[in-house]
Amino acid sequence: MVAGFMRCVIVLMAVFLVGCAPMGEQRTLPDAEPAAGWRHARTALYIGDTAPAQGVFRYSGLGAARITVAVSSVTARRLLVSGVCDGPGVIEAELGGVRAARGFATDTPFAFELAARAADGAVLDLGLAVTRCDIEVRGSAPYQMVLEREERLVPRLVRQTDNARGACRQTVAPPGGDALAAAFAAPGSALSMTCPFTPVEPSLLPDGREAFQARVEALTGARLSDAVLEAGDIEAEIDFTRAPELEAIYLSSLHMRADFTGHVMGRILAWHAARGAVVRIVMTDSLQRSLDRRFYEDLAARHPGIQLQMFRAGGQEGGPFDRVHRANHVKAFAALSPVPGRSVVMLGGRNLHDGFVFERPRDLSRWPFLRNYASTRRYTFTYFFAAFRDLEMVFHDDASVRHVVAHLADFWHRDHDTQAMAAVQTAGPPLPAGEGMMRHFLSVPYADGRALEDLYVALFDAAQTRIDMTSPFLNMPPRLEAAMERALTRGVAIRLVTRTEVPEPVGLFVAPLNRLFVQAHAAQIEIHAHDPAPLTLHSKLLVVDGRLAVVSSINLNQRSFWHDTENGVLIWGQTYAEDVLRQIDVLERASTRQMDPLPVASLMRGFLRLAFVRQFF
Repeated sequence: MVAGFMRCVIVLMAVFLVGCAPMGEQRTLPDAEPAAGWRHARTALYIGDTAPAQGVFRYSGLGAARITVAVSSVTARRLLVSGVCDGPGVIEAELGGVRAARGFATDTPFAFELAARAADGAVLDLGLAVTRCDIEVRGSAPYQMVLEREERLVPRLVRQTDNARGACRQTVAPPGGDALAAAFAAPGSALSMTCPFTPVEPSLLPDGREAFQARVEALTGARLSDAVLEAGDIEAEIDFTRAPELEAIYLSSLHMRADFTGHVMGRILAWHAARGAVVRIVMTDSLQRSLDRRFYEDLAARHPGIQLQMFRAGGQEGGPFDRVHRANHVKAFAALSPVPGRSVVMLGGRNLHDGFVFERPRDLSRWPFLRNYASTRRYTFTYFFAAFRDLEMVFHDDASVRHVVAHLADFWHRDHDTQAMAAVQTAGPPLPAGEGMMRHFLSVPYADGRALEDLYVALFDAAQTRIDMTSPFLNMPPRLEAAMERALTRGVAIRLVTRTEVPEPVGLFVAPLNRLFVQAHAAQIEIHAHDPAPLTLHSKLLVVDGRLAVVSSINLNQRSFWHDTENGVLIWGQTYAEDVLRQIDVLERASTRQMDPLPVASLMRGFLRLAFVRQFF
C-alpha cells in the first residue's frame, strides 16, 4: 500500500514538473532603478449583491505602466455591473453569455455581467490617465460605488511611505571591517534591504497568545479578557474606546484562516476601515480554502478599504506547477498612526491563525462559517490543527516603524506579473553602520537571482567561532550546505534546534527530510530535536559568532531560498544577538540531543534523494 502510494506521488510530481525552469538558472535585477511606469499594478475588487459599508474603492497606479482592476463576485446571485470612467480603457468580461475584451472611451458607458461567485469575473484595464470610475451594481437592490486612483487620496503617512521607496539607496559602510560586518552591509547585493536603522528598545515575543494580544492592543488600545480567549467567543464585545487613529494596517502571512483569530481580527480591521484606514493584506492564493477565502473576500466586499492580494507567483519563469507551488511567506504586521507612539511593527515567523495562539482548538461549532478544529472528523490536508511555537520582534518607535512600513509598501507595490520589486540603484556616500543597528530585508528568489541564498552563504562563510540556529524544516540548498561544511572545516561550532516529528500533513515528506539531515550531520553538528507536545517548533532564528542575529520567516530548506517570498531582520550587535541566543537556549533545554541515526523508510529515502524532488521542499 505504501509502495503504491509512493509510486502515485512520484508520477504526480513528474507531471507537475513538466515545463518547470531549471533550478540552476538565476535571474538578476537590472543595475539601474526603473523609470516611472515600470510595473503592472493590479488591484482586486470584491463585490456582492448588497451595498458595502463604504462606497469608495481605491486602486493603485503608483509606478504603473499598466493598471488593472480585477472584479470578483462574492455572492450566489448573478450581477449586472454598469459604469463610466473619466478616461478610456478595456474591459474583459462576460456580456450576453460571451466573454470578450471590449474597449470603452472617456465618459462612455460600459456594462458587464458577473456569474455567481466568479473569481476575476471581469478585468478592467484602465488607461494611465483614468482617475475615477463610477459603477452601479444590480443585485438584490441596485447600489453605486466609486473607484478612485489612490495616490493622491490615501492618508498623508500612507502617501509618504508609499513614495519613500524603503529599499536602501546607498551603500553601507561595514561596522567592523571584517567579513561578518561586510555581510551585514551587503554591498552590491540584489536583495531588497532597508538602510540600517537603530530602533528604540525593540522586544522579542516568544509567547503566541501574548503576540496575538499585542496585535489586538496595537489596533484597539486594549487587550481581550482571558475569559474571551478561553471561551473562543467571537461575538464578545471589543473595547475601542482607546483605539488609536490609524492610517494604514499591513498583514502578510502564508495564509490566514476563518477561525477565532481571523474573525476577531476581521471585526477590528472593519472598524478601522470604516474610519478611513488603508488595510492591506497579502496571503497565498492556493492555500486559501473555501471557508477562509469566503470569509476574507466577504470582508473585503463589505469594506472596500480592506484590500486583498491573493499571491500568485509570476509566470515569466517556471512552469505551471511553480505558479501553484510558490507561496507568499513574508510574515509581517504593522499599524501606522499619525499619533506619536501609537505605531507598531511585528516581524518573525508566525502565521495568523489559531494554531499560533492556542495550544488546543476552541469549539466554534456555533458558527458554521468558521473552521471548527475541535471537530477532528473534518481534518484534511488543508483543514487541520497544530499548535506552533515561534518568535517575533516588535518595534514601537515611530522612526523604525515608518522605515519598515516603507519597505513593506515596496513589496505591496511590486509588479503583478513577475512579483519583482523595483530595483534600487546605490548612490551617494556610504552610510555608517554600528552596534544595535538593524536592516529589514525582503526576498523574491525567482526575481532577484536568489539573493537571499547569497546572503546566507556569506553569513556562514563569515563565521569564525560558532553558528546557532533554529529551523522546523531542513533541506538546505547545496550552496548553503557547502558553506556550512566549510565552516565546520574551519572549526566553527554549530548548534541546531529542529524537529524530527512534524504534526502537519506535509510531514509525510518533510519529517523524513529532517531525519536525513540529522543522519548526515549529527556527528559534526550539535543537533537538538524540539518535539514536546502540544507545541511544535516553528521559529527561524540564526546567530553568527554572537555578533549578528537574524529573526525571520526563513526555513533552512530549498523552498525558502528558491521558491517563496521571505523577509526578516538582520541585527548587528552583541546585546541583541545575546537576546536571540537566550531564546535558542530556551528551546534547547526542552529538546533532545540527536546522536543516533533516525529511521527513514528505504522507498522514501530513495524518493527524497532525487534532486528534482528535493528542490520543492
